[in-house]
Amino acid sequence: MGHFEFEMASKLPREALFAWYTDFSEKDSELSQKYGNGSLLARSVRRTDDGHIICEQRMKIGRMEIPGQIRITLHPENHSYEAELDFGNLVSQQRLYEFREHGGGTMLHVKVDYTPKAPLIKFLNAIGMYKRIDLKESRRIMEGYFKAAEAELGRGA
Repeated sequence: MGHFEFEMASKLPREALFAWYTDFSEKDSELSQKYGNGSLLARSVRRTDDGHIICEQRMKIGRMEIPGQIRITLHPENHSYEAELDFGNLVSQQRLYEFREHGGGTMLHVKVDYTPKAPLIKFLNAIGMYKRIDLKESRRIMEGYFKAAEAELGRGA
C-alpha cells in the first residue's frame, strides 16, 4: 500500500472547472488525444441507480494497453469526488479530488492511496519508482484536461 498527493492550479473558477471536469463522457478519449498525452484510448460511461458513475476504459501506458474500471462518487456540495480505480491484476487505487478556490481560480488537490498487485508493480513500489511514475503520469493527464477545459470554456492557457 502506498500514498501520494499532488495539486495543480487553473485560472478557471472552481464551479466551472468542477462542472466541466466531472462531466465524464466517451469524448474524454478525444480530449486526451488532442490536449493530453493520449493515454486514454477509449471510455464508456454509465450511471447507476444509486448515483455513481462507472467508467470502463482502456489506457495506453508505454507499450501496454490496460483495461480499467473507475467507480466515481460525486460530492458537488463540497466540490469533490471520490474515484475507485481498478486496473485488473496491476494496481487498485482510491483517489479523492478536491476542487479548492485559489486566487480567483481553482487548485485541484488529489490524494491517492494505491495497492500494487502485479509482481512488477510491487517491485517498482519497493524501490520507490511506482509512486514517481504514477505521479508524473497523473500530473500529465490532469494538465491535458486543464488545457482542454480552459480552451473549451473560453480562457485559453
